[in-house]
Amino acid sequence: MPSDRPTVRVGRILASPGPAIRTSAFEPYVAAVGRLNYAWNNLHETLSKLFVAIASPTLPNIILSVWHSTRSDRGQRDMLLAALVASPEDRWSPRLPGPRNALIWLVQRVDELAESRNDAVHTPCSVYASQDGEAEVAAAFFSANPRARKLTGKKLIDEFLWCEEYCEVLDIFASEALAALIDERRPWPDTPDLPTRGRKRSLEDPHCLARTTLHFPPPPACSQSPQRQHRVPRRNRVR
Repeated sequence: MPSDRPTVRVGRILASPGPAIRTSAFEPYVAAVGRLNYAWNNLHETLSKLFVAIASPTLPNIILSVWHSTRSDRGQRDMLLAALVASPEDRWSPRLPGPRNALIWLVQRVDELAESRNDAVHTPCSVYASQDGEAEVAAAFFSANPRARKLTGKKLIDEFLWCEEYCEVLDIFASEALAALIDERRPWPDTPDLPTRGRKRSLEDPHCLARTTLHFPPPPACSQSPQRQHRVPRRNRVR
């Protein structure tokens, strides 16, 4: 369990870090936050396409206008969930057994992940330096901000990289599910194993989505010409 203190033993708080400190502390933090937001935005873009496929694939422009009528990510996911709940369980039977429940599971996992993503984006942070000169960006534990208190004692880079991988695993599942809904040649994907926080991660690791190239067509109403489909080999899937 995380302790209630920063991972770097505090010697002082650096209000105006010099160039060397910015390189060693700020840049990894900024890169991790950026990677997480990149993955989160891609995931939500895939959810918008799922909303079209569920609500009305023949009217993509109207359905996407409804989707973007709210600026809240949570509001958009609520619309997708409502469309799923309103769909009969046997809507895609017998070709695809159980996609409704699987997609409800997907939305619920994104809802759970949203809190960790919001913590990463909205937590105030400071650079902490130890007596031996080490420095890192950590949550401002002295702040009354509740998000900062939740991240106090956690190594932010590890937390953000876990969250990024979680986004990408869900995005790959959502993309494969979308392909199965709009192309009868595509099978329904297996429910993925979700990343755990304990695994060691690094900023040197490539993005999951960069390792797994997915080629999916737009919904039929938007497609100008048929495209060849490529199933992601099992060995290349992210777990």
